[in-house]
Amino acid sequence: MSSNPIERRKSPRRQIKLAVAIFFLPQKGLPSWSFGEIRNVSALGAMICGSRLQQAAEDTVIEVLCFPQYIHLPPADGRVCYLITGRVVWQDIVSGTMGVKYI
Repeated sequence: MSSNPIERRKSPRRQIKLAVAIFFLPQKGLPSWSFGEIRNVSALGAMICGSRLQQAAEDTVIEVLCFPQYIHLPPADGRVCYLITGRVVWQDIVSGTMGVKYI
């Protein structure tokens, strides 16, 4: 048996480093925030890393606020934030990573 997991991605990934704040929308309890970094993206999803990511069940809806360092759009200082809504596809608390599918 091969030690490589079966590749399930439907589109290629691009390596990036993008600071994010993650807003978890739990089915029960209060919403909460975690902070991290998007490490790779595709047309369908992203992988987020963070040392203190909140544990989230598969299919938990999250909102990810992205903070690009440099972008050539208004406002005048050149910085804007982007909001991405997604669902948690997988999470590894030990490594501090999660996979998110855009919705």
